[in-house]
Amino acid sequence: MTNQPIPIEQANEMIQLYISLIRTHNLGNQTQSVSFTSKELVPWFNEVMPFADELRIFEGVYPPRHEYAGKISFILWPYKDGKPANWPNIEGKAGDPGGPIKPFNDGSGTP
Repeated sequence: MTNQPIPIEQANEMIQLYISLIRTHNLGNQTQSVSFTSKELVPWFNEVMPFADELRIFEGVYPPRHEYAGKISFILWPYKDGKPANWPNIEGKAGDPGGPIKPFNDGSGTP
């Protein structure tokens, strides 16, 4: 079932299968986890999620010009009604009223 906690054993097995996949395909030192600190993530989440009905987590690869070029990362993107969410158009509100909500950063990958 989706949208609920999963057993720790299942999570650990899924992680190990991913690591095995990386090794099988000789992907070397590819990303195994991405960390987002609660100090930055929670305020952003609390600010944007009232205007979204889901949070999509996209896998991405750093572009060639980036210091981590070729490594996998994750982007957190709020969506509303199946599309990227927008800020409400509230007169006098600071920020980007009515504009798209920017996705959260790509985290800190390990290894």
